[in-house]
Amino acid sequence: MTSQRSSDYVRFSSTVFAVATAVSLLFWSAAFPPAAAARNLNLSDVDLATCSNGDRECLYAFVDAYLDALVARDPSRLPVGPDLKFTQNDTVLHLGEGLWRTARAIGSYQIYAADTKTGEAGFMGVVITDDMASMFALRLRISQHRITEIETIVPGKTIAGVLDGRMEKAPAKLVTARPGYRVALKPAERVSRRALRGAADSYYDGVEQGDGNIVAFSHKCHRIEDGIPLVNNPNIVFPPMVSESGRKLPDFAAMGCRRQFNTRIWSTDSISDRRYPLIDEQYGIVFVYTLYHRFSKGSCVDLPGHGQACAPRGQDAPATLALVEAFKIRRGKVHEMESIWSVLPDNRIRSQW
Repeated sequence: MTSQRSSDYVRFSSTVFAVATAVSLLFWSAAFPPAAAARNLNLSDVDLATCSNGDRECLYAFVDAYLDALVARDPSRLPVGPDLKFTQNDTVLHLGEGLWRTARAIGSYQIYAADTKTGEAGFMGVVITDDMASMFALRLRISQHRITEIETIVPGKTIAGVLDGRMEKAPAKLVTARPGYRVALKPAERVSRRALRGAADSYYDGVEQGDGNIVAFSHKCHRIEDGIPLVNNPNIVFPPMVSESGRKLPDFAAMGCRRQFNTRIWSTDSISDRRYPLIDEQYGIVFVYTLYHRFSKGSCVDLPGHGQACAPRGQDAPATLALVEAFKIRRGKVHEMESIWSVLPDNRIRSQW
């Protein structure tokens, strides 16, 4: 009798879960229309087979076409080149694998960028999958009206446990990206392509040298990582550090960009394989891809005025992140940063790209 009741309960629970999942997916589909609709762009107005990869709306249209095909789980919709290269989290896959098997919808939190000189298009936002919402980064290279490169980063569940799981839950709460990413620069705010790259590059020099003074930070700089602000945010404790002397440590996450760097908390890390495939001069957006090596120099740091502090045991293992960051740069200064990363299964030095 007990066994029968248990079996009935399992069947009942499975049915409830299936119904709840179906209702949830219907909600997501209604809440998040196709990407092109969300941007008020009629794809029928843009012919992907003839538009120029030097045209911004054409590059945006390729992104929207990709996102719509992804949600439909139908890669055959896309015009791709014969030598297409596709990666997810720095792993080479066949188009149709990875996120293509689980994507359900694209959220309203969206950042677009286009490099009309190189034919590169970029997107950062939220993707809804069968079982969660995740941050999502996409880079496309367009050549002769076809997609020849697809690079994606999808944190998914690889960041579970970071910040007590809040990074995994954050994407579901995101609605609208910061307006700075949607505003073109005024002529007086623009700098050269070389200066845009240099401003972004200074950030990584600052990480490795533990020196915020060499980074082209604006005093209004703000940084969001995998959906959570990790500066100007007094509501979290990040990174978790333990004082060797037992002294109270600063509230790192509440600091601004420059001050946080100057505590040297990131000088335990190193960076390899910096790449700058997309520089949007009109909007001042630079997409930078790196392999970020956490605790590659050790898990302890000397904090100015506070002595040595270390990552807690169990959280101090070296790890490599596949990382992409979108810098919004005005007058040569970094105003906004959006970071999306996924922990890799090994500590590789060179990217698949």
